[in-house]
Amino acid sequence: QQTLKHERGGWVSTYSGTLPAAARLRIVADGPVTLEGGGTGFSYTVRVTVPVRSETEARRLLTRTPVHVETIGGWVMLTVMNSPGVMAVSVKAPRLMSAVVSSTNGALNVTGVDGMLAADTRAGEIAVDRIHGQCTLVTGGGAVRVGEVDGSLNCTSAAGQIAVKTVRGPSVLYTSGGD
Repeated sequence: QQTLKHERGGWVSTYSGTLPAAARLRIVADGPVTLEGGGTGFSYTVRVTVPVRSETEARRLLTRTPVHVETIGGWVMLTVMNSPGVMAVSVKAPRLMSAVVSSTNGALNVTGVDGMLAADTRAGEIAVDRIHGQCTLVTGGGAVRVGEVDGSLNCTSAAGQIAVKTVRGPSVLYTSGGD
C-alpha cells in the first residue's frame, strides 16, 4: 500500500506491506536501513522523499514502486533500489536465524538477530545490538557501534571509529581512519 503527503523538504511516499514468513532475510537498499528482529510480525515500511513542489510532479516521479519482494531458497529478499528520491527502509521481523543487510548509501541499524548477521554499506554508520551469532560489519565511511554480540565479530571501517560493548567470541576490528 502507498500513501503520499507533503512534508518539509518535499513530497513523501510511504510504501508498506507484509513479508512472507521466513527465518532468513536479505535486504538490499539505496538508503538507510533499520531492521528490528525478535518481534511478532514481519513487515516493512519504505519512505521515499522527492524534493519537488507539486503533487503532480511527485506522482509522476513516484509512478514506479521501488519495492520488490521475493522468496528464494528459504530467504526472503527485500530489494529497494532505483528510487527517484531519498529513501529510508524499516523492517520489523520475527525471530531471524540469518540476516544480510546491504546499502549503497546510508546508515544501517540492526537489532535482535538470533543468528548470523552480515551488514555492509558503502557510506554510512553501522549500529548493531543483540546479535546472537557470527557478525560481519563493513562500511566504506562511517563509525561502527556494536552493543552485544554472542558470537564472533569482524568489523571493517574505511573511515570511522569502531566502538564495541560486549562480544562473546573472537573479534577482528579494523579501521583505516578512526579509533
